[in-house]
Amino acid sequence: MRYQERQALFRDHAKAALRRDAPELSRLRSLIGPDLYLHHQLFVFALFAAAVTDHFGDDLDREELAGLMAKLRETRPGLHWLRAEALVRICYGESAFYLDVPQREQYGLMWAVLEQLIPPDMGDADLTALLEEADEFGRQTVTGVFKSERLFGFGDEVEDPESREGSA
Repeated sequence: MRYQERQALFRDHAKAALRRDAPELSRLRSLIGPDLYLHHQLFVFALFAAAVTDHFGDDLDREELAGLMAKLRETRPGLHWLRAEALVRICYGESAFYLDVPQREQYGLMWAVLEQLIPPDMGDADLTALLEEADEFGRQTVTGVFKSERLFGFGDEVEDPESREGSA
């Protein structure tokens, strides 16, 4: 599946999930097979980060976060809300929390938070803008990873001047 088709599928899936359209959500979920899981996980994280930062702004207000988590505990009592909070805090530079949230739980936790942040009746224009913001966030994140000199540890290597002389 090409990038544009994949993104359209992910966007349609997100719209169905956020609008609580169970039949359409089920149909679209069946189209996201194992070969797309990683791509979809990245898309959902980008959507999550875009929605969280849209909601909280540039600085995370701890009282507002506590309110969101109280609402989450009320509506989803079986959910591990501390891990959901950790995912929100990751979006604000507290990346050490990432290790505290098992991979198998991240997807469900992100959707639970998204359901709290995004009303099912969000207008088409606002939802489209959020999805575009998520696409841009995802592209910037992936591009940043592959531009990083530290990706393969190059930034930590000390050049040996003697090795350069012998290779010339």
